[in-house]
Amino acid sequence: MLFGDASVGGIINSIRKAPSRDSSLEALVGVGTRGEYRAGVGGTGAIGEIGAFRIDASTTGGNGFVDDGEHKSKKLMSNFLFTPSEQLRFNISFDHSEESPTQYTGIPLRDGRLSTGLRKENYNISNGVQNFDDDRLRGKLEWEINDTLKLTNVAYWFNSRRHWRNLEYFSLDTASNTVDRSGYTEIRHKQKQLGNRLELASTAEVFGLKNRWAVGYEVARVDFRYFDNFYDDDTAASTVPIKNFDRGVFFSDLATLLDFSSRTKQHAVFVEDAIDLNDHIKLSVGLRQDWINVQYDSHLNSTEIDKDYSPFSYRAGLVYQPVRDLSFYGQYSKGSDPVTSLVTLRPSNSAFKLTKAEQLEVGAKHLLPDGKGEVSLALYHIKKDDILTRVPGQASQNVQGGSQSSRGIELSGTFYPAPHWRADLNAALLDARYDDFSQTVGGVVTSRAGNTPYDVPEKVANAGFTTSMSAGRRD
Repeated sequence: MLFGDASVGGIINSIRKAPSRDSSLEALVGVGTRGEYRAGVGGTGAIGEIGAFRIDASTTGGNGFVDDGEHKSKKLMSNFLFTPSEQLRFNISFDHSEESPTQYTGIPLRDGRLSTGLRKENYNISNGVQNFDDDRLRGKLEWEINDTLKLTNVAYWFNSRRHWRNLEYFSLDTASNTVDRSGYTEIRHKQKQLGNRLELASTAEVFGLKNRWAVGYEVARVDFRYFDNFYDDDTAASTVPIKNFDRGVFFSDLATLLDFSSRTKQHAVFVEDAIDLNDHIKLSVGLRQDWINVQYDSHLNSTEIDKDYSPFSYRAGLVYQPVRDLSFYGQYSKGSDPVTSLVTLRPSNSAFKLTKAEQLEVGAKHLLPDGKGEVSLALYHIKKDDILTRVPGQASQNVQGGSQSSRGIELSGTFYPAPHWRADLNAALLDARYDDFSQTVGGVVTSRAGNTPYDVPEKVANAGFTTSMSAGRRD
């Protein structure tokens, strides 16, 4: 509710290391198969009498999982904390990252199936591009008004430049043992976001019960510019042997031009409250109301869009803690999602309303004795209505009204078997399905109800082991 994300589903809460006046230095190095590498260094220390800093830099890269699949990443993170008094804290951070994932767009099917012998082939062009350059600046002011009341203001700025240049479509000609390639695609994004969130929070008791509440207001603006080269038919194509071929370079009949720009303005108010009904039961409720305006201007024709949305979302949850290190919880939430990203709103989807979504989840969390780790178990059901489905008899036309759902179970654990060692294990079983979804195939309307949506894994398991060493000195 506080951030307008994950009214259903979830988000990853990534917590960065905080500055400390105690000086320390950390480093990380790693290598793997197929040329994989990673390295990082970070340090923290004091600034004058009231400040502290932390700066981290890292790089990763490798040859990828396919031929010519090189990838690399660079990141710089800086964080400065100033504490003029016990009641006032000011934090400012600036991050810069450069991401270049593997330029790979798949392989053609052989008789409608994946061919094991082609799995590592890369039919993309040799000068393919996937670059994502991001800058983030954030300032956070915290004022402890008194022992139970706190005012927080967060101002943020984000600037992103994204660039794709790839071949998109491949078809295998088994007679000549060649691959026909088409879809020479280039896309550029330029996006800037500016926002501010003001929040008042309290920890005062209510009727003798421990209570925490927060209320706030957020405003944000996103300016987005979109460039591409597929505003008209592009006949650029090429053919290469199925193996041992020259990948060639990008060429297109159409120049990459500014297609459209959009301005998204958002205002929101939110409130959350968590009250301890007794020593073992906590009740949490959250509400959020957004007002969103999206203005779209086409630079290739005279199309303009001015669209308003006002989604309302809420969440209610209950936590039962029979003993200190064990908690059972349940929650229900309801919200909405756009059928596509709001900043990329186009005439083809501007008439659609927001997708309705709801989630029911129950689970348990347990802390192991002596700080040896924690275990979590979750069962959930998520449903979305008013998703896009095909117009009967018109394969290229979408209409709202379909629905899909997923239900699953997740088990995860973090363990500390020995000093400086950490193990992370998790597994998930998921049953995702279309409840109401139709497509037109060969002129015949076909229901996909009961089918699994594409790109949805139904069984996932991960295991990770980490060891760390650090040394420092105290000022």
